[in-house]
Amino acid sequence: VSDRWGTARYGHLSAILSAPILLASAIAPFAGAVLATATGSQRDAFLILAAIAFAASIGVWGTRTQVEQAAR
Repeated sequence: VSDRWGTARYGHLSAILSAPILLASAIAPFAGAVLATATGSQRDAFLILAAIAFAASIGVWGTRTQVEQAAR
């Protein structure tokens, strides 16, 4: 967090970032079971989750850290 947005508001930004992670980890077991039931197999559910993770990793490529922006 501090590399990307600096140290001035580290605690506030860290809390904002950790809230969705906590929520996702609480919902994940239920959502995984629902997805496996909806797709008919755990294999298909994991393929869908892998595609989502891949799409998210592609979206990160365009971001820059605060250090990289200062160097420009």
